[in-house]
Amino acid sequence: MKKMNNKRTRLWRRAVAAGLLGLLVLFMLNSTYTYASDVTKPELEVKQIFEKSGYFEEEPDDVFTYRLTALDADAPLPNGTKGGAYDFTIKGSDSAVFPYLYKGTDTAAEGSFFFEHVGVFTYELKQVVESPKENYTYDETVYTIRISVLNQPDDKIGFGWVEISNGHDEKPESVEFTNKCKGGEEPTKPTEPTKPTKPTDPTKPTGPSPNPPILGIEGNNFAWILLAAFVLVVPGAVYLIVRGTRKKEQ
Repeated sequence: MKKMNNKRTRLWRRAVAAGLLGLLVLFMLNSTYTYASDVTKPELEVKQIFEKSGYFEEEPDDVFTYRLTALDADAPLPNGTKGGAYDFTIKGSDSAVFPYLYKGTDTAAEGSFFFEHVGVFTYELKQVVESPKENYTYDETVYTIRISVLNQPDDKIGFGWVEISNGHDEKPESVEFTNKCKGGEEPTKPTEPTKPTKPTDPTKPTGPSPNPPILGIEGNNFAWILLAAFVLVVPGAVYLIVRGTRKKEQ
């Protein structure tokens, strides 16, 4: 009986250990890979975000190059070849889109993946910076992309799923690169010089007085002097006239 219990205990421990190991493996896989949020989307979209800050006399260069490398010899590329690498550029905050096309359903087209048989095709996608520029920060993320092609009804092939890895523990929902450029400080505008004040107009010379002085006496003063003389002289003259008349009558 004791041996039976020990055996059950060992089996129980092994089962628990196996379960924990399975959970650990699932956790590691989930941390490494993620499926796109829209797994039925029939295209690979590569997004670019370009951020600039500061002052620029001219608009900074915003065209960046990316390289999609086929890690499988028979993995088709958007330029119509298999294996090797395919370079493309994106300008500004935009994206590049590469549709999935399938033999028997679609016709091969430039800029599209053209799959001819079922399988899982693996690619590596990264940014290529041959000559880094000053004040630029480049996204160095390296993506691993796995595209599954499955059998479809009517003996056709079609989309299965897409698996994305960015080499980190993050779970990206899409392929996205962010590049940044930092400018300088905006120069201060020169202060405008103070406008000179207009000179004061010189005092205009006064013209001749409308009442020029008589005998050196200003006009108004001369009138008062005449009035005073009249007041003083006239009564005296009247007095002398009256006195002379009286003398004649006597």
